[in-house]
Amino acid sequence: MKKAFTLSEVLITITIVGVIAAFVIPPLKQASEFKQYKAGFVKAMNYMNDSSMLFEVEKGFPAQCGYWKDPVAMRGASTATCDEYNEYGACTHWSNVGTDYNGTFRDCPKLYDFMKTRSSIMKVCETDSKANGCIPGYHGYDTLELGYNTVRNNYSGCTGWSEANIRNGKAFVTEDGMIFFPYGGRINQSVLLMAVDVNGQKGPNLWGYDILVLKPFVDNYETTPQWKASASCAFVEAGGINAVQLMKKY
Repeated sequence: MKKAFTLSEVLITITIVGVIAAFVIPPLKQASEFKQYKAGFVKAMNYMNDSSMLFEVEKGFPAQCGYWKDPVAMRGASTATCDEYNEYGACTHWSNVGTDYNGTFRDCPKLYDFMKTRSSIMKVCETDSKANGCIPGYHGYDTLELGYNTVRNNYSGCTGWSEANIRNGKAFVTEDGMIFFPYGGRINQSVLLMAVDVNGQKGPNLWGYDILVLKPFVDNYETTPQWKASASCAFVEAGGINAVQLMKKY
C-alpha cells in the first residue's frame, strides 16, 4: 500500500513552495511590467520619428531640432570653456558658448506645433496641463524620491523637470493614451527633451517606470531629427531605470 503524506509533510511542502514563490514571482512580474514599458516607449519613439519625417515631407525641409550626434565635429573651433564643475564632474557653467554649440534647436517650436496637429492627437494643453486634464499628478525633480541613492544635487542643472514646470506647462495626449510633455514645460530654441508617460493616466505615473525621456539627434543642419532614449536629466524613482537602461536590459 502506498504511504500517504502526513499533514506535517504537506505543510512543509507548501511552506517551501511559498518561500520559493516569494523570491521568484516578484522579479518575473517586474520584468513583465518593464517589457510592457519598453514596448510603449518604442511606440513613443516611432511616433516622434514619424512626426519628424512627416514634418520634412510637408514643409519641404527638415526641422533643425536636435543635439549633434558628433558634437566634436560640429563644434569645430568653438572657444567654449568650462568655468565651474560640480562634485560629480559635470560642468555647471560655460563661457564663450556659441549658439549651436550643443546642437541646433531653432525649429523645435515648429516641430512641436506640427506634432500636436496630427490626427492621432486626442488632447492638447498649451498651459496648466494638470488643471486642464492632460496629465495626472507627476513628481518633479524637486519632489520625487530618487533611486540608486542618488542625491538631488546630481540633477541640480535639470530644473526644467521641476514639479511646477511640469504641472503648469505644455502637454499633449495621443489617442492611445500616451502623454508627451517637454522639458521646462515649454518649447524653446536652446534645449529640448521630451518626456513620455507610456501608460498615460492609468499609472503608475512614475519616473523610470512608465515615464521616460526622449532626446532628438541630428548629424548636421540638413538631416531629419532622430529621437532616441535619453539618460540626460532622466530621473528615476526608487527601483526604476532610465530609458537607455530599459532598452538595453529588456
